[in-house]
Amino acid sequence: MKFDGDIDAPFSHLLRLAEDELLATLAALPAEIREALGAVPVILEEFPSPEALDDGIAGDQLGVFEGGTTADSGIPQPPRIVLWLGNLWDMCEADEAAYREEVRVTLLHEFGHFLGWDEADLFDRGHHRLVEQRARRDDGFLGLGINNIFGNRAAKDTFSQRSDD
Repeated sequence: MKFDGDIDAPFSHLLRLAEDELLATLAALPAEIREALGAVPVILEEFPSPEALDDGIAGDQLGVFEGGTTADSGIPQPPRIVLWLGNLWDMCEADEAAYREEVRVTLLHEFGHFLGWDEADLFDRGHHRLVEQRARRDDGFLGLGINNIFGNRAAKDTFSQRSDD
């Protein structure tokens, strides 16, 4: 059943779409990055919990990376990514194609943080182009290929260098 355009789509529908997109996104990543990310749980929730809000998460935040990065193995908290599907759905105004793309973009953003990249690093690796293209939905809302962020030589070198430390 399609819920395209239905802002009140059930969470089970949002979950199914997000899981499909997560699997496709992971499958498209270079093998060495996919392997490292396989150890990072991705938690899919509808909205931030009251505890998350108390911890400073914005009510409309799309996702967050928590824990140690590949560069910070000494952080005691295990790494994890949380995506808030209700916020993603709301931001995309219940458009399924836009929602799938936003799940992918947000997941890649949080994966970048796991790799130890801050906002400037993500910008340098082209994540800003994903965000800019996301903002131009009238232009097709296709996004850029995953390899633009994770498949280039600089990204692989950075990952390899950090994982060897």
